Amino acid sequence: DQAALAAVIDPTYLPSISYQNHITKPKHFAVTINVENPEKLKEKIEFFKKISAKQDVWTTDSLHLRMKSIYPFTPSEIKPKVCFMFPGQGSQYVDMMKDLASKYKVVQDTFDEADRLLVDIIGQNLTDTVWSKPGETKEQIAEREAAIKRTEMTQPAVLTADIAMMRLLSSFGIKPDVVMGHSLGEYAAAIAAGIFDFENGLKAVCTRGKVMSEIRVEDNGKMASIAAPVEKVEPELSRVAGYVAVANKNCPTQTVIAGASKSVDDAIAMFTAMGIQAVQIPVSHAFHSEIVHPAMPQYRAFLDTLQFHSPTMPITTNVTAEFYPSDPEKIKDLMVTQISHSVEWIKQLKTTYDSGVRLFVECGPKRVLSALATNTLADKKDIKVVASNHPKKGGIVEFNDLFANFISSGIHIDWTGTDIYGNHSTYNPAFVNWVTSNASAQIQAQGQVPSASASKENEDASSMNKKSVVISGIAAGGPGSWDKIFREGVLDEILSGRNMIEPVSSEIQQKQIDKHVEFVVKSPDGNHHFERLTSPSQAIKLFARGGAFDLEKEFGLPAKWVHSMDRSFQLAIAAGMLALKDAGIPLVLYYKPTSTGGYLPDRWGLPADMIDETGVIFTSAFPVANSMMGDLTKRVEGLLNNKTAKQVRAFCDKFIAQITDPALKAEMETWYQQNFKEKEIEPQAFTSEFILKTIIIAHCHFCQWIRARGPAMAMSSACASTAQAVAIAQDWIKLGRCKRVIVI
Repeated sequence: DQAALAAVIDPTYLPSISYQNHITKPKHFAVTINVENPEKLKEKIEFFKKISAKQDVWTTDSLHLRMKSIYPFTPSEIKPKVCFMFPGQGSQYVDMMKDLASKYKVVQDTFDEADRLLVDIIGQNLTDTVWSKPGETKEQIAEREAAIKRTEMTQPAVLTADIAMMRLLSSFGIKPDVVMGHSLGEYAAAIAAGIFDFENGLKAVCTRGKVMSEIRVEDNGKMASIAAPVEKVEPELSRVAGYVAVANKNCPTQTVIAGASKSVDDAIAMFTAMGIQAVQIPVSHAFHSEIVHPAMPQYRAFLDTLQFHSPTMPITTNVTAEFYPSDPEKIKDLMVTQISHSVEWIKQLKTTYDSGVRLFVECGPKRVLSALATNTLADKKDIKVVASNHPKKGGIVEFNDLFANFISSGIHIDWTGTDIYGNHSTYNPAFVNWVTSNASAQIQAQGQVPSASASKENEDASSMNKKSVVISGIAAGGPGSWDKIFREGVLDEILSGRNMIEPVSSEIQQKQIDKHVEFVVKSPDGNHHFERLTSPSQAIKLFARGGAFDLEKEFGLPAKWVHSMDRSFQLAIAAGMLALKDAGIPLVLYYKPTSTGGYLPDRWGLPADMIDETGVIFTSAFPVANSMMGDLTKRVEGLLNNKTAKQVRAFCDKFIAQITDPALKAEMETWYQQNFKEKEIEPQAFTSEFILKTIIIAHCHFCQWIRARGPAMAMSSACASTAQAVAIAQDWIKLGRCKRVIVI
């Protein structure tokens, strides 16, 4: 009931909803949906049924379900032990947690607190630097990105985000059993463990960044990420001249090194030559190395001015990978040593796992630590690793997805603070006002007397939004060289899961290699890189092939029209006509008058009353690329083979006359007969068809054929093209520009 209540009062995203199957023993799944479109819940339930019919989703993790934010689970009274992992420098981004602050008061309050404190500590306001303002240009956003990469701003910014997320989770009753943090993140973990408060934490990280940036050394050094385990990296570093050492032992496939600039450059070159990816990290100093050792005495003197407490919960340290001691003085020693000591992250994760932790939560921005934990503990089948915030999905969506994960993991969520009409301490006042105003509008729509002050513009907008827009017909072609592209039932084939992918021939694989293709290789720990396609083992081996398609014979278009069209335009017209058929809109035969007063059949088109009410949108990313390349190829061939058949025959006769060997003469004659006899190789003419095929006018072709005179346009938005086209079609209909739109 609490989850259902949250769905009603939160118009952005439903935190979670549970589905229980009582047929056998109780099983559930948690799922996030957009409650403005409740039909999506039905879709997700059907998708869940489809996947669960093919595999045991209760004991085996399903990527398909996770991608849809569906998390199956068997309810259990056993709550897993939870660890909060706090990220450090490098996880920052512009507008970090801004959307969450607009919704949750505790997040906004944390950033407001940081603003007040940092003005006194460093003379700068955090949110003015990290959060953008409406209407900013790309250049201004780039300036913000550069500003938050400066150590003096990065460290307090990431710490604030970490603590804001921790406080937000705490407001829902979610608290860790163990905490740990990566480098800078260890200070957020220390705050969570009660070693010092948020104010002293901000002072500590600001001073930490300041003393490290102010050290005067001949060489600030460099850092680099090496895509190899520390067991491989460390022995190889002994072959590099000068000082270079391991700085971060992140996971089995990533090690960070630090040291003198030239030595790090030499190490990068060495590992690259070995075929191991090595990339320099843009930092001001070689952190976690002896180069920043001079900052330690000054930093220790500062820490002595702060009040430290014994930890109230287990917290592991980067230095030894063991749990913190209870003695505050020894804790200070560890924090000072951490500046120049390598981060033992792999051992920390193993120590935490051995302590009984089974749910690892990245408490703060991005998913760096989630990737490292997943990689390091890959052999542990009883754990779950989840993130809490990322700009790709958006803070609110990612946070609600985290809640679905929590529910499926047996974590109890306390919803009492989210009753928007009672104690709504969790929600930001601006969000409460927005929701309650929307609720008022819904109450009015349900039959209560509307406000007399409503403007004409609002009335118009309301009536526009009440227009129902439906999809009444759909058509699609399908792959398969064994049949027609537009065959009956192809959509049913796709929906039933029929495999229509075919093997790629060795010749086509070789063509891929000959193109010198570069492709991205993705890594679970975030170390993505590009490689050159050099062998058949890397080439694409399966693909979809188009079958038979003839617009003239199958759909009745004149040969002259078909010949002048790009292939994608031909496919568009076929799909559009079939969509009309599926919608129950028949094309009718039109007649043209003759000079004698009679009529002859002309061509087909929309019924007369639909002609001015029908619009067309054609959307495709590269529709004319093949036609463009084809005409260029023909032009080149024309230059190389600008000979008539007579000229080719005369040349061959002259050449053959010089040959004395009868067998060779006969072979040459056979070659001519097979390749040139009765073939006229004329210069390639440059005609108006080039324009018809290379200007994107499929919508115009289609409108001309079906006689539509409503709005028509072509557009491309890459992968978002279909969604954008449908949105524009809805707007046209709601604004009254037309009554129907064919989206191709």
